[in-house]
Amino acid sequence: MNASLDFAASALQSVAALALVLVVMALVYFWLRRRLGLAGPAGAPGSIKVVASACLGLRKSICVVDVMGSLLVVAISRDEIRLLDRLDPAALDRGRPAMPAAKSFAAQLKQVIGAGQGEPDA
Repeated sequence: MNASLDFAASALQSVAALALVLVVMALVYFWLRRRLGLAGPAGAPGSIKVVASACLGLRKSICVVDVMGSLLVVAISRDEIRLLDRLDPAALDRGRPAMPAAKSFAAQLKQVIGAGQGEPDA
């Protein structure tokens, strides 16, 4: 009976020590993330998003990048990244033509079936 109590006490002590080590590791991890500036979700202020990208050739591309609300046009090559232009997001939205409303799949299918009924079979 005494041996089983000793075993239970040592097992409980081992689990408590492991939990303490895990908590310390988690605290160090979050402290380092914050200290190194890696904290924050992708959509947080200060994040960088690639809005559009086009390949211009072998290892050359042009990208529109959103950096804290500013739109930047950058050229990217093997050796450098160069700022080409800054775009005004408000002017970009005003100049963009309205997209036509997309037809539903059912409407497109009826149009295709209706167009196919008028053709004679060969």
